[in-house]
Amino acid sequence: MARQAWSLCRLTARWVEDDLSLTSIRRARTDGDGWTAGEPIHECPEVYRVKVSVGVSARQWDVSGASVTHTAGNQATDFSAGGDALIEVAQIGANGDPGGWTALELTIPVP
Repeated sequence: MARQAWSLCRLTARWVEDDLSLTSIRRARTDGDGWTAGEPIHECPEVYRVKVSVGVSARQWDVSGASVTHTAGNQATDFSAGGDALIEVAQIGANGDPGGWTALELTIPVP
């Protein structure tokens, strides 16, 4: 647990046309200011795990930066009737395990 990557801060979601753009700010474990955007990368390689779920079904994937797009096509597959979504993001540590999760709840409109 002591070497676990820290949770991200300021996870935000915004609509860009029909796609959902997610961004967050990484925090550094050592030699960094935990609240400043653009902290130096201390986890190499820089990888994040994203989970988008409603109920028991979930889509999960890894990305190489602190922003990601959940496309309209994937939303239509994941939320064919729209609904409340739970979005979680964690930085993957040097040990390959996700660190602390940061979550955001929002409503996905009917496609």
